[in-house]
Amino acid sequence: MVIRPLRFNFYLLLLLAGALGGCATTTTTSTKDRPLARLTVNVESNREAEGFRELISVPRGNPVAINILTSALLNETHVAEARLVDSFAGCTMVIQFNPMGTHLLEQYTAAYPGRRFAIAAQFGVQKKLEKRWLAAPLLNRRIADGILAFTPDASREEADLIVRGLNNLAREIGNQSKPKSGSKKP
Repeated sequence: MVIRPLRFNFYLLLLLAGALGGCATTTTTSTKDRPLARLTVNVESNREAEGFRELISVPRGNPVAINILTSALLNETHVAEARLVDSFAGCTMVIQFNPMGTHLLEQYTAAYPGRRFAIAAQFGVQKKLEKRWLAAPLLNRRIADGILAFTPDASREEADLIVRGLNNLAREIGNQSKPKSGSKKP
């Protein structure tokens, strides 16, 4: 049996050179100017969760104190798409989860009826990120379609920034298809 380690190393070297020196992509928008957003969805806790809960207040105008579990049930990696819909209360934020997020949302809403979800976002541009509790909707039914809609404690501009940031991240991690270069997505 003849082993040719030199040939193997040559092929490995070519592979590494291709990976390291691959094609560079050019972007018209700087990553510093692109909005970023993170999302966490926690659930209201009960008294048995001592040591694993945190007291928060939502919304800012007329706050209600809620004890929540510190570990998030859902986060931005589960988001497939975010959008704003005009409503009588101003605007409604609609979050569509990917298949894993849809499954988790259905399981958690079925397991915790009568409790609240605490929804937080960290949003902004590059190093200027602001964290805020956006809403605490009451879970009164099982959500099987993977869509979580709520009125955020945010201005229209802040809500738009959060939605754009979540959609940017969803495209980046592959939960959403990238828009074609010649067309603009509304």
